[in-house]
Amino acid sequence: MSELSNKEAVVRLTALWAFTEAGLGGVLHLFKPPFSGLILCGLSIIYIAMIAGHSNYSAKVIVRSVLLVVFVKMLVSPHSGIMAYFAVLFQGFLGAFIFSFFKRSNFALFLFAVVAMLESALQKLIILTVLFGMSFWEAVNEFGQSVYLLFFSSAPEGYFFSWTAVSGYLMIYFAGGLTAAYMYIRIQRKLQRLETDIPLGLVEEPEVTVREKKPKKRRLTRAVVLLILLVFTVLFSSTISDWSGVFYILLRTVLVIWVWLYILNPMLFYLLRKTMRRRFEGREKEVGEIRELFPRLKTIVRSAWGSTRHMSGLKKMEGFLVLTFYYLLKK
Repeated sequence: MSELSNKEAVVRLTALWAFTEAGLGGVLHLFKPPFSGLILCGLSIIYIAMIAGHSNYSAKVIVRSVLLVVFVKMLVSPHSGIMAYFAVLFQGFLGAFIFSFFKRSNFALFLFAVVAMLESALQKLIILTVLFGMSFWEAVNEFGQSVYLLFFSSAPEGYFFSWTAVSGYLMIYFAGGLTAAYMYIRIQRKLQRLETDIPLGLVEEPEVTVREKKPKKRRLTRAVVLLILLVFTVLFSSTISDWSGVFYILLRTVLVIWVWLYILNPMLFYLLRKTMRRRFEGREKEVGEIRELFPRLKTIVRSAWGSTRHMSGLKKMEGFLVLTFYYLLKK
């Protein structure tokens, strides 16, 4: 594989990161599948490690890349929640600090991956606690006890089931961090073994077409999300014998969601957007270079995914990323 200059490689990797955050990140934000943080954070870990390697582990380059990603994400996918932007910023600044300090080492890679993943998990747990209050964990514990008593004569005392749920959740993300770091090492090894001729070809360059933007349905989306959260709360709160506690949780949840969606989130997003616009004032060329790569990135991703259709699971993801980076970094 003919080598690009490090500068060009960093630009392309940053564009791929921004493309993933704006595209896949927007879809995951809309549908909110469980453990979506594992996917996005895992990909970010690999992208940041790649950028670090091609920048000689320069903190300045990594920070510039993450700021570009956040700015492009704001332009292309502004509907994402404010916490998604802070998560990306945290991952980028964490990677810049660790890689600039430890340089190229497996210790730095695994430390960065695990801390980034655990932050993603803790962020969700904190939001869940703020949203539903400690009563949520009481409901989880009481629900766990009721199930446990179906099979055993007595249940553990205290918050055994709540702590078990939290610990299990964190362990999943911890394992996700280790997996992302290990996958990055395997991807690097496979990329080094690839020569100029491989049996999988890239499809032709796409024709850039301008699509009409569909009208956004933010109000409907927010209403659906609110309804899902309320139903979720009722199901878990129904284990509480005192129905006054259930109504308290519902009222508190509605109030917190309303304040978050219509006051805090817009305010924080406005401040972040204002800061980012000031940061990139007069540097429209960098942002333009990133966005101009999106049509080619779409072709690369589609071709790499199609070439791994016979694979499944982590092997498919690994093969997909290997081919994506191969096509992306070809001269």
